[in-house]
Amino acid sequence: MVNNRCRYKTDIEKIMDTKLKEAGFIPGKDYINEYPVRCIYGYNLDFAFPKWKIDVECDGEHWHKKGNSHDRKRNHILMKKGWIILRFTNKQIEKDINGCIYKIKETIKKNK
Repeated sequence: MVNNRCRYKTDIEKIMDTKLKEAGFIPGKDYINEYPVRCIYGYNLDFAFPKWKIDVECDGEHWHKKGNSHDRKRNHILMKKGWIILRFTNKQIEKDINGCIYKIKETIKKNK
């Protein structure tokens, strides 16, 4: 089941979603978009790979400036729950999406 309940996909999330599918990942089976994680704050992960507890975040420049305290706090809470967080900026996604996909695949390999 793919969860699209919370909000629309940004342009960089659309790029990531397309490339994940092209790389052979199956939505709803391998990854889930806008995956809810229950915790004190209740977070939705951009792309969750629940089997390996990997969170892939697509960070637009406007909302995710480097050193963002909200992102640091969120990362800390999710890591305490056992999640691995991979954050990709819009520039990384636009200029080197294949490198982003490679990093996701390598992270999965390490956590099988």
